[in-house]
Amino acid sequence: MKRFLIPLMWFLLLPACDDTAGKSVCPDGIATGSESCDGTDLRGATCQTLGYYGGALACSAECGWDLAGCEPSGRCGDSIVQSAFEQCDGTDVGLATCENLGLGTGEILCTANCRLDDSGCSNPAVCGDGLLQGSELCDGLDLDGQTCTGLGFAGGQLACNTSCEFDTSACQAAAVCGDGHVGDGEVCDGADLDGQTCLSLGYYGGDLACTGACTLDQAPCAAAGRCGDGTIQGTFGEVCDGANLGGQTCETRGFVGGTLACSASCSFNESGCGDSQADIVCGRWNADRVDMNEGIWSGSVNTCSAGDIGAPGRANALKLVNLYRFLVDLPPVTTDPTLDAKAEKCALMMTANNTINHFPPTSWTCYSADGANAAGSSNLATTPGVQAVDLYMVDPGNPTTMGHRRWILSNSFGPTGLGSTNSYSCMWAFGSGNAGKSWTAYPGPGIFPVQAVNPSWSSIDQTGWTLQSDSINLGSAVVTITMDGSTNRPVTITHLGANYGSSYAISMIPQGWSTQAGHTYHVSVTGVTPAISYDVEVVDCSAF
Repeated sequence: MKRFLIPLMWFLLLPACDDTAGKSVCPDGIATGSESCDGTDLRGATCQTLGYYGGALACSAECGWDLAGCEPSGRCGDSIVQSAFEQCDGTDVGLATCENLGLGTGEILCTANCRLDDSGCSNPAVCGDGLLQGSELCDGLDLDGQTCTGLGFAGGQLACNTSCEFDTSACQAAAVCGDGHVGDGEVCDGADLDGQTCLSLGYYGGDLACTGACTLDQAPCAAAGRCGDGTIQGTFGEVCDGANLGGQTCETRGFVGGTLACSASCSFNESGCGDSQADIVCGRWNADRVDMNEGIWSGSVNTCSAGDIGAPGRANALKLVNLYRFLVDLPPVTTDPTLDAKAEKCALMMTANNTINHFPPTSWTCYSADGANAAGSSNLATTPGVQAVDLYMVDPGNPTTMGHRRWILSNSFGPTGLGSTNSYSCMWAFGSGNAGKSWTAYPGPGIFPVQAVNPSWSSIDQTGWTLQSDSINLGSAVVTITMDGSTNRPVTITHLGANYGSSYAISMIPQGWSTQAGHTYHVSVTGVTPAISYDVEVVDCSAF
């Protein structure tokens, strides 16, 4: 007996040494091993794959099939004829006989596939003759009116095989959320996103996912942002987003009034804004220069009669003065009749002596005290009054003072007096105005017509841009000009004489470049307190 004791004990202990690491655990939600299913993991099975005609397959607590949701739809072999899918079932062939099927005499049976078997008839149907007869479900193109959807599929193209049974290989199975394939009514299923990505949905990045309900989970995409989320994504070219305009308005965009909006592409929609600054400036420039008539002088050198310049001439000259002041945001000025009369006597003296002089001697032809007073208080030109305004603004021949321009752009300029003959003119410069600007630049900040660069026979690129002030000492000014944010534009700085229309002033003459339309010039002035910076946007007003 002792010889068999040890082997017997070894045999009895074998089950205790079995490795349980690879065994299935039911339920743990994952179908493994011999489990048919586990929780919602049906291993891709459906009621249809198990032979039923429809229904909702479930999994039992023991990880086996729960067919309660499938059985009401029926299946072949349940002895109940499902007329939508079967011709017969078991012994139930309905009312089918060889005689009423037109197949002669004999007996109709039912196959294991629930199809009528007419082989026992004296005249059985011939599959392939294109005639739907007997137990045939179809024949050739004759599908007896049936379709994929009629057979419970989601869609597709039904066909007939050589056995005269339906070929459903091109039919689309009804969608089953969770089977990993996008079906009818689903936008995604598991890893199958139907070709969609965060980018294709308009987001700037992220990893698109699918929810358990087979809908897109866009939360990872939303974190990357998109046009339309109300947040400005400047990295991706957005300047606005919905109601978020980033603090911009029609005014900050260079328009006058109106309502700024954001387009569907997250760019500004300026259609609701008023006129642009370019529209306004160029509109004013073009309109004010339509009539450049000098008028006709009524005086005479022979009789030393100052006379007067015709109304269009004085009005047109004043209009140009105020146009240039408008360009640099200075208030308009008016003329004074008394000063006009003195300026007219000044113009007569210059004409009679065929030269200009701020301090004419009493020996001059047609000399008068009023004329001499005006000569010492005026801009003088060897042209009639309208032409003179453009010439003063370019100011050739005065590189150390640029006094003519500075007087017209002076805080104190106005009221003025304008006198002109057919060949000489005087503009009273000393005024009592008080515009109060801390500094004035020419060209000034904002829109500047390229036509103003060279309005006369010379150019401001030759005589220089200017900066003047009554309160900021520009003696140590250092100027940097860049074009379009990067290109350096060198200039030569000249510190201009004091008290020619302003206490302090400098000129900035371009070196190797000229002022061009379509560009923005940034001017930075350091070495002064406070520092000064501004942008000049040059436009071609002929396009307006």
